[in-house]
Amino acid sequence: MFIVYYDESGDDGYPRYSSPSFILTALYLHHLNWKECYDIIKAFRKKLKEDYGLPVRMEMHAKYFLLNKKPYRLLNIPDDDRVNVFDLFCDLIAQLDIKFIKCGHYQNEGYVAHLPGIRQCFDLFYSTNRKRFEKNRSIYKIHHYYGYW
Repeated sequence: MFIVYYDESGDDGYPRYSSPSFILTALYLHHLNWKECYDIIKAFRKKLKEDYGLPVRMEMHAKYFLLNKKPYRLLNIPDDDRVNVFDLFCDLIAQLDIKFIKCGHYQNEGYVAHLPGIRQCFDLFYSTNRKRFEKNRSIYKIHHYYGYW
């Protein structure tokens, strides 16, 4: 069994778009790996608290963090340290046994202009994402069976 977390970025363009793209991302991991990943992330966040004063339970949004917007501005983290924290997050993600699937479209291409509403847009993206997940899941099973990962 796998645990999957979906998140979207941008907007779907209905009734008018305000961002140039809409992206749906799925993060997934095998259920036997969640505790190890959680422990690694928790230790990482505690270390960020010690080294940079970043609260352990504060939600991270890369754009606002790197641009020093609220609520991060109140933490008074210097520019160089914010870039370093971002690099550390990227290194952390690379070492975790998790996978990502992304799909998206650009509003100006009119890709979903024929869709009558938000429901169809999400249905299209979730079905595409689900198909990619099923394909990757079968690859994951093969690799684990043969000991590749």
